[in-house]
Amino acid sequence: MTAVAGATTEPASAGRRAPFGDWWGTVWFALGTFAGAHLLSDNSFLTHLATGRLILQSGVPHADPYSFTIPGKAWVVQSWLFSIIDASLERWVGDWAIRLFLGLVVGCLLATLWRLSRPAKTLLGRVAITALVGAIGLGYWNERPQTLAFLLLALALVVVLEEHNPLWLIPIFAVWIDVHGSWPLGLVVVGLVALHQVMGRRRLDHRAWDVCAAAALGSLLGAAVSPFGIDLLTFTVKLLGHSDVLKYIIEWRRPALGDPATLVFIAEVLVVAWAMYRARAWSWSPLAVVMVVLAATSRRNIPVASIALLPVMAPLFAGVGTIAVGSPVARRRALTVALVMTVAIGAVVAATPNDYDLGPFPVAAVTWMQARHLVATPDVNVVAPDYAGNYLEWRYGPRARVFIDDRAELFTAQIVGDYAEGLLAGKRSWQTILNRYNSNIVLWPSNRLLARELAKSTDWRIIHTAGGWVVGCRVASDLC
Repeated sequence: MTAVAGATTEPASAGRRAPFGDWWGTVWFALGTFAGAHLLSDNSFLTHLATGRLILQSGVPHADPYSFTIPGKAWVVQSWLFSIIDASLERWVGDWAIRLFLGLVVGCLLATLWRLSRPAKTLLGRVAITALVGAIGLGYWNERPQTLAFLLLALALVVVLEEHNPLWLIPIFAVWIDVHGSWPLGLVVVGLVALHQVMGRRRLDHRAWDVCAAAALGSLLGAAVSPFGIDLLTFTVKLLGHSDVLKYIIEWRRPALGDPATLVFIAEVLVVAWAMYRARAWSWSPLAVVMVVLAATSRRNIPVASIALLPVMAPLFAGVGTIAVGSPVARRRALTVALVMTVAIGAVVAATPNDYDLGPFPVAAVTWMQARHLVATPDVNVVAPDYAGNYLEWRYGPRARVFIDDRAELFTAQIVGDYAEGLLAGKRSWQTILNRYNSNIVLWPSNRLLARELAKSTDWRIIHTAGGWVVGCRVASDLC
């Protein structure tokens, strides 16, 4: 049988077998599940959970229910299914179940990456590849819906690369489009991997068309059953059109060389380039070029690119080490062990006295404000940082009345610019901004510029300080 371009034969030196056979996939699953079930603290997650509660209570919102700056503005909740999952776990099981769910997603992701590393053959090579991509993902695999999207991408790669029935891509993409807006990247990756296979075979066969068609059909079906229909299909395009807003969002900016994940990704790119050169596997070039360009334009694309490039570098590691991984264990045995591990980790998570780490948020200050009706009240416009807005939404739901949160697709360039350039950076008049939005209360970190300016102003008065936050009140209002 003719070898596919880029394949590497098993090294002759790999005479010894790894201990425990191929239980290593289960080991990665356990490590990922334990690491992923950490305390909940991501600010975006708080809004996703608040939205899930709202969906369970009154249905999927189609207009912004949280802010006083854009109340009622049309809103496409592109992660509506993920919000429902989290809110359902919270309501019917408990907060710890959300942590366990996240852990299972991360565990399955690491186990799937281990499976994708099979062309490396040796234990050391496969561990190196899985750990490399895992190290890049550490800063991105959190309680946001993107983590589930990463798992779906890895599963799609398994379907395409191992040439399973393309119909499996239909449920993968049907779920993906309803949990995260990165699904178009998945279509791109699947299409480019199919192109690599066509170039390797040097003929265009029906499988490449079947793979692309199944992925596209799954996306269409997912949108069709969603509450938003075609708006879900066009969401990403419209979001990318908000460059005047996205330029303020750190994760949408170009990667910083000082970021550890960026440095590790650069190392992966170098390995990928060497792998293609050594094996003359130039059929991977379209995928490699597109992934590197996407990662270079936005740091949020780095974890997607790192997963997509894993199969490219895997054959290069086939000669690393002398211990070969044994044959896969029986599926029933592996599932049984994984279930036992899940129950054990779930018991540990459930026994944890607290499921949240709310240290970055103004918990004490908001509690003080609540006792005095200075928050979640119709006549009070509270200006607070975007992540504090997420916290208020999680705590009060539609009563939150936030100035801004981190939903980049929703807030106008005027609001985001006033927040980023004025209240954060001091490049615009903070007095003008607070007047523009009729703010009478400011909730701000005490070590930031605006807090110091409020303390010096004769028009504002600091009325409370707690937990590193200050509460400022407009003197002319009747709230002081």
